[in-house]
Amino acid sequence: MLAEFADGRSLNRFEAERIGDHCLHSTVAKIERMGINVSRHIETVPGYDGHKTRVCRYWLDNDNRERAAAMLALA
Repeated sequence: MLAEFADGRSLNRFEAERIGDHCLHSTVAKIERMGINVSRHIETVPGYDGHKTRVCRYWLDNDNRERAAAMLALA
């Protein structure tokens, strides 16, 4: 997920699920423990059977994208 964020993507839990992350909020917490600040806001999206549900959208600002890219380059 760090690579996705470093590439400039923003994701909510349903989008992350489609690319293999089944618990995005835990992944975000792990990224933040590495010293990268993850931006977020609440949005409403269609859920099961068309019912609206609130989810958090996560992304990295430019400074944190650079920090993430540097970490990935070292890995």
